Amino acid sequence: MREIITGIQRRLQGFPPMTLGGVSYTPATLLDLFQGQLNTVNGVTSLKPQRHDAIVTEKAVRLHMTLVIQGIKALILQSSPATRKPSPTSASRPRRERCRRRSRVNRRSSSAASLPDTCTNPDPRSP
Repeated sequence: MREIITGIQRRLQGFPPMTLGGVSYTPATLLDLFQGQLNTVNGVTSLKPQRHDAIVTEKAVRLHMTLVIQGIKALILQSSPATRKPSPTSASRPRRERCRRRSRVNRRSSSAASLPDTCTNPDPRSP
């Protein structure tokens, strides 16, 4: 990049505006363009150590959180069933049997009329 800037300074000074890629540039605007690119690259390069430090910190936090989660899981699994209370919703309601009903279309057709529902525990909310 520095070579391009040096070349523009040496060889293009005094050139009239030129169209490159559909955009008109003077030697001064070309210098600004390439100097801006060089500054951007230098800025990114200077941030690499900070990025590395942030990644190392994130990995350490992730490891710590994994250990905490494993500890919570172990604590829950080690607790005795006598100390656990069943949830009120699962204890108060009986489980429904799964069943397959004929669809409304099948109920109306004559060939499906002879087919019984396979449900032994009908749901009162269904039609």
